[in-house]
Amino acid sequence: MTCEDLDRRLSEGARAADLAAEPAVATHLARCPECARLMAWLLRGIGDVRVDSARASEIARTGLKPVRSLPPARTLIMSLAAIVAGVAGLHVVTMGADGWPLLSGSQAIVFAAFLAVTLALLAPAWLSSLRPGARQRVHPVAAVLLLAAGFPALAALLFPVRLAEGLAAEGVRCVAGGAMAAAMASGLLFLVTRRGYPLDWGRTGALLGAIGGLAAVAALQVSCPRHEAVHLALWHGLALILPVLAGFLAGRRAG
Repeated sequence: MTCEDLDRRLSEGARAADLAAEPAVATHLARCPECARLMAWLLRGIGDVRVDSARASEIARTGLKPVRSLPPARTLIMSLAAIVAGVAGLHVVTMGADGWPLLSGSQAIVFAAFLAVTLALLAPAWLSSLRPGARQRVHPVAAVLLLAAGFPALAALLFPVRLAEGLAAEGVRCVAGGAMAAAMASGLLFLVTRRGYPLDWGRTGALLGAIGGLAAVAALQVSCPRHEAVHLALWHGLALILPVLAGFLAGRRAG
C-alpha cells in the first residue's frame, strides 16, 4: 500500500473506517505520518449537521431577502418606449420645436422610420441582457452599430451638405442639450435595469447609452433648426456616440 493507492481508494468512495481496518492500510499509516494525519481527520468526522425544518425556516426568514421578479416583457418594452418618448418630449417642450417646420414630409417619415427600426432592435437586445441565458434575438453590438453608423449616413442622404456660420457654437449647444436628454433617459432606464441581472455591465451600459442617445437625437431633430448634413452628422452624432461610450465605460467600471 502506497500514498497513491490510499488516495485512489478514497477517491473511489471507500469509507475511511473500512480502510483503516485493512492490515495493509494500517501498516502504511504506521510508516507515513501525512497519511496518518489525513486518516485521523477523516475518522474524526464533522459531527451531526442535520437541520430540522423549523430551524431551516428560521434561517430563511432571517437570513434571506425576497427577490422581486422582473415585470413581463411587454411591460418592460412599454416602460422603455415611455421613457424615450417622455424625455424627448420634455426636451422639445423646454427647448422648442424650431426644427420641425423645416423638415419635409419625406425627411420626417424616413427619419422617424429609422429611429423606430433602431429602437425595435435595441429594445429586445436590452431585454435579453436583463435575464441571464435568455435567447438573444438581436446582438447588442449590431443594434448599437446600426444606430451609430446609420444616423450620419442618413443625415448625408436626406439633408444638404454645406457649411454655414456658427457651426461650432450651435453645435456645442446641441451636444450639451443632447447629453442632458441622453443622461436623463439612460438614468431612468438604469433604474429599471437594476431589477434584472445583467452579467455584462459594459455591454448593458452601452445599450443604455445608445437608447439614451436615440432619445437625444429624436429630440434634437425636432428642436434644432440647423438641418445641414455636416451639423447633423457631427454634432448630433456626438450627442449619440458620447452616451454609448460613457455607458460602456461606466458599466465596465461598475461590473
